[in-house]
Amino acid sequence: MRSFLTTILILIAGSIAAQSPLETSDSVAQQQWVDSLYNSLSLKQKVGQLFMVQAFSEEKKLQKSKLLKLIKHQHIGGVIYSSGGPKRQAHLNNELQSTSKVPLLVGMDAEWGLSMRLDSTFAFPWNMTLGAVTDLNLIKKTGQYIGEHCKRLGVHFNFAPVVDINTNPNNPIIGNRSFGQNKHEVTQRALAFMQGLQEAGVMATAKHFPGHGDTDQDSHKTLPTVTFSKQRIDDVEIFPYKSLISNGLSSVMVAHLSVPSLENRVNYPSSLSKEIVTNYLKLNLNFEGLIFTDALDMKGVANFSSPGEIDLQAFLAGNDVLLMSNDVEQGAEQILMAYYNGRISEQRLAHSVKKILTDGNSIGLQTKKEIDIEDTLNMYNYIGNNKKPFYIINWLARKSISAQNQKKGKSAGYFFYETSKGFFFKSIDSLFSQEQKKSIIFNDSMGVPEGYDLKALDYSKDNNVNVKEKMKMGAYSNRTILFDPFTTYYEVITPNAEKNEDELKLAGKNLPVLNKKFIQEGANKEFTRTTYYLLDK
Repeated sequence: MRSFLTTILILIAGSIAAQSPLETSDSVAQQQWVDSLYNSLSLKQKVGQLFMVQAFSEEKKLQKSKLLKLIKHQHIGGVIYSSGGPKRQAHLNNELQSTSKVPLLVGMDAEWGLSMRLDSTFAFPWNMTLGAVTDLNLIKKTGQYIGEHCKRLGVHFNFAPVVDINTNPNNPIIGNRSFGQNKHEVTQRALAFMQGLQEAGVMATAKHFPGHGDTDQDSHKTLPTVTFSKQRIDDVEIFPYKSLISNGLSSVMVAHLSVPSLENRVNYPSSLSKEIVTNYLKLNLNFEGLIFTDALDMKGVANFSSPGEIDLQAFLAGNDVLLMSNDVEQGAEQILMAYYNGRISEQRLAHSVKKILTDGNSIGLQTKKEIDIEDTLNMYNYIGNNKKPFYIINWLARKSISAQNQKKGKSAGYFFYETSKGFFFKSIDSLFSQEQKKSIIFNDSMGVPEGYDLKALDYSKDNNVNVKEKMKMGAYSNRTILFDPFTTYYEVITPNAEKNEDELKLAGKNLPVLNKKFIQEGANKEFTRTTYYLLDK
């Protein structure tokens, strides 16, 4: 009995001492704003704050009238944007925010940048590529630049970084989204990414708690099971969370997993488990930030019970924000009924709603601001008038090439390319024929032609002339060779020169071309946008 009481006192003391990552430097004024707004809301409006719904700026999925109805009648607290484009999303977001009494929290899955969900935006490397980068400052800068892009679109939460330890090669959903299979390396990179993101003024969300890395099923389609002991989970899967939480992590996303060592009910989703969300995450790990469910329309939880009941169970488990409910109206009704019959106390409701409002205050939502539409027109390569993303991708590429060469114990070169799934690299062996490789000399340390420096330059959906025009205007360098891996030619562009064709022909005689079979297969099956590479002489 004495041991039990001691444990309870430790948990309570830890909770009291914890500094909420959502607090601002002027916590007194912040609390006054939160209390005043909370007290002005009706019970239905308070319950509505718990819901964050999916929104599309893509025309065929838009459903704007439905979103406006949810804001006006269900008083939802936020939106998570999916497919679309930056300008369209900015217009939609301005309209939704102007309609809502309480400023909406806006989230996105932007693990490798806005390009994860939006066209016409810059794609940073996936986590697996960043896992090969040894300079943590570069990863911090990646998080910072992604954060700056998010801020330009009025996005407050980036549901990143993924902190799952990729220890199962058969995992169908994490894979390239993980920083790697070593808990220490994953933690170092996730922490650097989180710090960069949050220093840019965007909240980071570590996911997928309590660990989706060692599963062989996809929670979008079913309920995966994690069979490890509690000690193993605490030692490996939870390891990154401990570090990020102690360093000011804003929020955590809870996955839909069956974890028998943490929840003894058979096939019971972790996102609905009070033992996992409240007792483990809140009390044991002393987490004071916002807690999001993973999307509640995923089969890993949606098949468990009826719409509405799932929302109620998720809230009772200790989650603050119910993400992508299958039925917001039913969910809100179930929570209201539980409030009226005493299953949910005023204290419990106020705890989550005030956390949501506190977060809104910490990111400046007490003052509504429209997104500047003009600031969304060039989301490929620049942040404002700064070319920082261009340079960081250059260095990330070089660092990753070097690291991969060292790991594999050989000096094979790599070319980076972009697909709809992200930013990757292939070995030179897979791109060039044996005959072609004879005519090009590779630098052992960098894996690029001797005398040239490989840089990611620009992105376009097709063979766009914009890059060439920029180069003609002197945007990149005095003399460059433009390499396009989706075609069989090289170009020489000299700024302000009128006769580039002659130089092109001359350079083409001395440079190899890509394997035609690779090009044809890539054009038909894999590649959805052109990546240009700049070779500076």
